[in-house]
Amino acid sequence: MPNRLTPDGYAPGELLFLGVKAKSTRFENPLTGRRDWYWRATYSFEASPNTTIPFGENLIEKRGWDYAWRATLERENDETGEKETFVRQINVERVYPLLDFAALCIPVPN
Repeated sequence: MPNRLTPDGYAPGELLFLGVKAKSTRFENPLTGRRDWYWRATYSFEASPNTTIPFGENLIEKRGWDYAWRATLERENDETGEKETFVRQINVERVYPLLDFAALCIPVPN
């Protein structure tokens, strides 16, 4: 059984904030009878799940938008004499900075 470097259960994944579009909308206020306006905002996100990458006896955690790449090495198999490629190193790098979702001030539905 491989060693786990992440806790059991499913990781929540990550959202990539693509941006916000806002436009004003005019309406007639039924309380005052005057024309009024408000902002209508549309937030856009893209989701990416967390995964694990097997490496030897371990599982390497790759969070949603991290970038993973492998360094390989080619060597000759002593028994068959054929060349084999094997992974000698796995690198996981953070591409986008982490931001707490609450910092966007978007109300969370109850």
